[in-house]
Amino acid sequence: RRLAFLHFRLHGGHYLQGSKGNKTSQATPETEPELRLALFMTTHWSALHQGFLPCWGFASKHLNLLRQSDLVIYTSKRPKEEQLAQLHFRNITVREHKAAGYQAGAIQALVDGFGSKGFEEKWFEQYDWVIRLNPDVLIMDAEWLQATMQNDSVDAIFQACDKMRIHTDFFAVRVRAVNHTLVDVTRNGNAEMHATLSFGNIKKSGRFVWVRGGEPAGSSCKIMGNRSAAVHNHSLVKFCPDYFRERSEQYWAPWK
Repeated sequence: RRLAFLHFRLHGGHYLQGSKGNKTSQATPETEPELRLALFMTTHWSALHQGFLPCWGFASKHLNLLRQSDLVIYTSKRPKEEQLAQLHFRNITVREHKAAGYQAGAIQALVDGFGSKGFEEKWFEQYDWVIRLNPDVLIMDAEWLQATMQNDSVDAIFQACDKMRIHTDFFAVRVRAVNHTLVDVTRNGNAEMHATLSFGNIKKSGRFVWVRGGEPAGSSCKIMGNRSAAVHNHSLVKFCPDYFRERSEQYWAPWK
């Protein structure tokens, strides 16, 4: 709690209160217009990442947030058709790229998707928001994320990695708030610092919130927290496909 408050004081931004549940069927209020959403899943398509596909197959069938989202997979290795068939998104686009290293790959994904390449090729032009994550980062509170993105005063959802940097394993940004020129000109070899600088205009505006319940995971910059709206925890793969039920009943009971 004290650490979360420290991040609030150091970085600006704020926390939004919302729903509490890890419900697997959440209704969007009829008074709210449906958001146009893209899930930007970046991966080197490792065996570990592929192991999370059943979790995503389940979530894409049961979470309203994902049922109204298109999936854009950014990968250095093309998935097989039978693997894509496990996923139940409205539309799936696969964008292949040349393999890069761990840090370089995360930076390349951000530059290609949110810089001039993505802007000119209209990767996300039709969307209101883009949620960027890896296959091993699971959404735990879709209702809070959806409500937050419906808030007109919010342009991004970030998680602080430390006093200086934001996470790259999970973030969400309002498309119109991204400055693709700033993304292009940013130069930094660390993925988290590169993202922090690339979204500097949003950070400076204060129009962002921290992931509710999100906690840092030391120097690894993985989004964690028993009450986090999204979690990067490889142990959860053994509870696929219904990671909500398994986690709450057997593994992460304190999250409830």
